[in-house]
Amino acid sequence: MADTLKSSAQRVQEILKSYNLATKVAEVAATTRTSQEAAEAIGCDVEQIAKTHLHHRQRHK
Repeated sequence: MADTLKSSAQRVQEILKSYNLATKVAEVAATTRTSQEAAEAIGCDVEQIAKTHLHHRQRHK
């Protein structure tokens, strides 16, 4: 994972911080086009990735 964030990821980090969320944005070099690839890249279950996408989508309808 990269130590320096790209500008788009940095904007997300700043938004999270503005909501007092102690979440750290991380970028990975691996392909993460699917939930399965993302889960493999960061070492979690695919259900955790899909759950995050679902919550994000429900809040932004």
